[in-house]
Amino acid sequence: MVKLSSSNIQLISENSSAADRSIKKDEKERRYEQLFPPYHPCKPYVIHFINSLTTEEELKILCNVIKCTTDFIFDTESDIHSHVPALIQILLVQQHSEHSVILLIETTHLPDISSSRFPEIQNLFYHLFRSGTNLYSWGSLKDELTRFEIYQLYSLSIPSRIFDVQRLFTRWFDECIHIKSDDKDNTINYDDSIIIHAPALDPELFLPPEMMNRLKVMNNQLWSLQDAIAYLFYKYLSKRDTLRSWSIGLDKRLSSRNKNYSLNYRKRLIQYASYDCLSLMEIILFLEENYLSNLHDNDLHIQSLGEYFFI
Repeated sequence: MVKLSSSNIQLISENSSAADRSIKKDEKERRYEQLFPPYHPCKPYVIHFINSLTTEEELKILCNVIKCTTDFIFDTESDIHSHVPALIQILLVQQHSEHSVILLIETTHLPDISSSRFPEIQNLFYHLFRSGTNLYSWGSLKDELTRFEIYQLYSLSIPSRIFDVQRLFTRWFDECIHIKSDDKDNTINYDDSIIIHAPALDPELFLPPEMMNRLKVMNNQLWSLQDAIAYLFYKYLSKRDTLRSWSIGLDKRLSSRNKNYSLNYRKRLIQYASYDCLSLMEIILFLEENYLSNLHDNDLHIQSLGEYFFI
């Protein structure tokens, strides 16, 4: 009979738990894909890669656009194998533009720090993080940016206002559910009541809104971006590509790209990275229409953005 040490037992248990989580994640992806039409952004978008191929002229043009913009949505990705921070996604929120502008900064494919282009990239971040700008993310942006300090692109002493939309959404959903519950108890019907687009019941993986909210509150859990898109817009935002080889070089022009990966694989990752920012923008605009505009100034700061408001 083979005796296992406590460390071996712990390792087996951890591997088993990881395998269980992976199976449940795959089941959830399949179920959401069956239940909902795929998410697509509400307007077209243009991607600008920032890497060793980006010219000084391109960087200066982008810098001028950033100077005229005050609201930015951030996300980041790390490589599944090396765990190296590999990508910073930035959506420039320009309400009156015909298309959205997304920057994909490939931090493992940047020009050398001694290059004349490197200060121009640093200058982008200087203006992104200037006083008066608003930075939005799903989760703690400072935690994500800390991992990228190794690239010397910016200082974490950021004067911008930073907002965690994930926490705001979690708060809004809980309040919304209680309002709906009170309305039912009082048999009051408001014409402008919020409708959460979710199936009544799917006991396997998709819970009704009240049950899902109760589960989140009981377990002190924040909402995932995928769940928020499903419950708000009845759309499936794929998260299959969360853990991927993000350092391969997404820009097909890069000579330093990993040539073992296909063009289709790169296109898939580019779409995933873009959709995470674009879907978050739609959540923010939804919250403004249904929640933020009703808040008092002393409750949450509201920053005007044309006809919309961001907190």
